[in-house]
Amino acid sequence: MRYPLQPILESSSYYTQYFFRDHGIDLGLIYRFEIKPEASLPVVVVPDNSVDLVFHCNINDPGACFYGMTSKAWSPPRHIPGERYVGVRFNSDRLLGVTGYLEKDFLAQAIDFNLVAKSRDCWVERICFEQDPVKQMRLLEEFLKKSYDPQKEMPPLVWFCYRHIVDTAGQISVAELSQQSGYSQRYVLKCFKDYYGVGIKLFSRIVRFQYTMSMVRSSKVGFAHIAAEMGYTDQAHMTHEFQLFSPLTPKKIMEIGF
Repeated sequence: MRYPLQPILESSSYYTQYFFRDHGIDLGLIYRFEIKPEASLPVVVVPDNSVDLVFHCNINDPGACFYGMTSKAWSPPRHIPGERYVGVRFNSDRLLGVTGYLEKDFLAQAIDFNLVAKSRDCWVERICFEQDPVKQMRLLEEFLKKSYDPQKEMPPLVWFCYRHIVDTAGQISVAELSQQSGYSQRYVLKCFKDYYGVGIKLFSRIVRFQYTMSMVRSSKVGFAHIAAEMGYTDQAHMTHEFQLFSPLTPKKIMEIGF
């Protein structure tokens, strides 16, 4: 399962990440980072079609928020230079099982952990007060395992659309999804938006942006080649679309080398 990128966070000092699986089930990407006090770039999160749970590990003011998917880059309110954070980027088909909520319930919002995870286990304090990085991540794993309900699953048609959009890097039409799933285009569009809160077109554009960002970071070929491979009209079209979702240009993404 491929997880989307967050270039500024991934270029933070002490950034580490790993995929967390429990009994063969991929629950999410766990990560830990500290924002450089002298950071030259503002802390900005780019659209990634994901919901993240981030713990702010300040012993005097601990906190945790669920951050929903957005269509524009934005700055999380509690992401402060010099502070430590640990979080999880949920696998799209596991969010419902862990939280009991749909992706659309988090759309363009920062929601306090305790409003979603109504638990008496003091997870925020336990995770934020733990100073050992390994133990801290193990506590987050424990929360995920205890919270996950395998009976709560993404609707099959939504999962079908999600997988095909991701597998084609956002380059599949609603007509193709309709034909391959056997459902009408109207029904496909309705089911998808009922779950995610956004339409397939915008969701696919963000997926393509994320794949483009990945290629810009790792590819040795030119931008014109990347634009053609990703289905853009030309390099100018790719750059324009890229900057709708990111404050950083493709060239800047390549330069920071996250």
